[in-house]
Amino acid sequence: MSAKLTIQQIQQRIDRSPANRWLGITVLDLEDSGITLQMPVRAEMTGNPDTRVLHGGFMGCLIDTACSFAVIAQTGESVVTIDLSVDFHEAQRSPLLVATASVLRIGRRIASTEVRVTEADGRLVASGRAVFANVPFTPHARRKDSGSRSP
Repeated sequence: MSAKLTIQQIQQRIDRSPANRWLGITVLDLEDSGITLQMPVRAEMTGNPDTRVLHGGFMGCLIDTACSFAVIAQTGESVVTIDLSVDFHEAQRSPLLVATASVLRIGRRIASTEVRVTEADGRLVASGRAVFANVPFTPHARRKDSGSRSP
């Protein structure tokens, strides 16, 4: 396990992803037990134009990012999502969502997390759980082509 990361280092890692930059995910707080991120909700994230409610896929992105960075903040290593569960409790009404993720356990190969997503006033809109495989962090690693191709 590597040294714990600072808020600035975590934000730099979050911003390496074009998707996370587009989503506008930023770090609000970092504690020994987890991390708090925020994400603005924009009109182009709407799932149904009649209800103007956030598309559930964006909630899943926020939950996956918050949970993964709860682990990354403690280990400094990258992770790969093995399992992700999202529970929707209420429709989002606020233009800002706050995700507070905590680490349940970090093992040699697997890490388990949970998250609560609220609006700024604390109203719970979603929760989730995620399981990750720990992967050594290599900033510019590329998958090696094995030479085999699918038909």
